[in-house]
Amino acid sequence: MARTSRYFPGATADAFRLDEMSRKLYVRKEKKKKKKKMTRLYNWNMIFIRTTI
Repeated sequence: MARTSRYFPGATADAFRLDEMSRKLYVRKEKKKKKKKMTRLYNWNMIFIRTTI
């Protein structure tokens, strides 16, 4: 029932599967955050900061 995964011999397959799911959810959330931030003002600020340093 609790098979060990191919990638990590110590971890069970179930734990590995859960980790994959949580990572996908995290990535999806990060992408949503980035879309909100990427406004014209944000881009302008990044350019301004880069040029001043």
